Amino acid sequence: MISERLARRFWPHGDAIGKRVTIGHEGDFGPWMTVVGVAADVVESSFDREPRFTIYVPFAQDPTFGMHLALRAGSDPSTLVRAVESEVRNLDRELPVYQVETLSQLVSDEVTGLRYIAILMTLFGAIALILASVGLYGVMSYAVSERTQEMGVRIALGARKRDVLALVFRRAVGITLAGVVAGITAAFALARVLAGLVFGVSATDVATFAGVALLLAAVALVASYIPARRATRVDPIAALRYE
Repeated sequence: MISERLARRFWPHGDAIGKRVTIGHEGDFGPWMTVVGVAADVVESSFDREPRFTIYVPFAQDPTFGMHLALRAGSDPSTLVRAVESEVRNLDRELPVYQVETLSQLVSDEVTGLRYIAILMTLFGAIALILASVGLYGVMSYAVSERTQEMGVRIALGARKRDVLALVFRRAVGITLAGVVAGITAAFALARVLAGLVFGVSATDVATFAGVALLLAAVALVASYIPARRATRVDPIAALRYE
């Protein structure tokens, strides 16, 4: 029996049943075998992006040192272990039964390494986001604080506080939008590198990109508002003397 993907690859416009296949490479091929059925594709490993070409051979034709027995249970699968061991002993008392696992346990073991990598990547990403937020807050706050004297002059000349705040916000929004656009552009460009490291999600996940961009934009606006608000409350004479 062969997998659907293998059948589509070599017989895309016809029926694979009745055709002949052989296994081997570099001139060392095995016996020719007749295809008697096509089975659904199976992902053998969590690292696979798509199912592999698969050929199923009867055990009698190609015996191995061990076998895997898969059972579908309608209830708790752990209750079937003793019954399965008993049936195997009835067939051959010398056959050992070992490494009994449920499908959920098997999948969990397969992705253990990926889970640790995902946790570390999440941790590093969170630290990077915090550092970016702190740095962005410091830069924007310093930039606005440097304009304290300018805001004092504007207020002394009759500008309203809300007009001064609007001026600061317009500049902050402009700088923030420029940074967000540049960052998203660079992130999309680098997403191709990460595409091979993620599974089940897109490397250009819209929700993640939007969430990070909104968070950094909010940090930039808050960092601009707080010192600007503080500066508008300063006496214009004191602001003129501010250094």
